[in-house]
Amino acid sequence: MNTFFKHLLVIILLLIAVMYYPSVVSAEDKWCWLEATIERTYVYVTELDEDEANETILWEGWIGQDERQKINSATGQISYDYRLASAGRTYGDNSADCDNGNTVRIP
Repeated sequence: MNTFFKHLLVIILLLIAVMYYPSVVSAEDKWCWLEATIERTYVYVTELDEDEANETILWEGWIGQDERQKINSATGQISYDYRLASAGRTYGDNSADCDNGNTVRIP
């Protein structure tokens, strides 16, 4: 009997681990790279929470030409505004998928 319960416990724990694993993998896959392609660029990155009620600032700062900045996202959808070093104008309301380590090229 004692061996039976040990085997049953192992099976239950394995089932729990298998059910939990996909959510861990999907959470870890929600990241991307921002890359400035033309010139040094100032970027302001946000995302809406799961309920689309609150906006969270994920990152802001300068990215040099051909440099990258890693962004971690909770939802896999980001919005960003950017300004080129040579211009004062801000280009806003851009959106992109942020998952599986993809690269978002700006501009």
